[in-house]
Amino acid sequence: MATQPTPGQSPSRQRSWRLPIAMAVLVVLLVAYIAGVAWFSSRLGDDIQAGMQQSPVVEDVHHRAD
Repeated sequence: MATQPTPGQSPSRQRSWRLPIAMAVLVVLLVAYIAGVAWFSSRLGDDIQAGMQQSPVVEDVHHRAD
């Protein structure tokens, strides 16, 4: 259903608001997606790091100069 423009507005004036609003919504969704991916990757990295076991330190008793 097409809306009729008000007497003081042209149809292109009404449509001119749609693009900036759509772009703002797109930017908000993109920022939310990036924040979610960053949070997930940080949490995943922390979990992987916490699960890693350090190898025991072995002292080098064999001197290379001998």
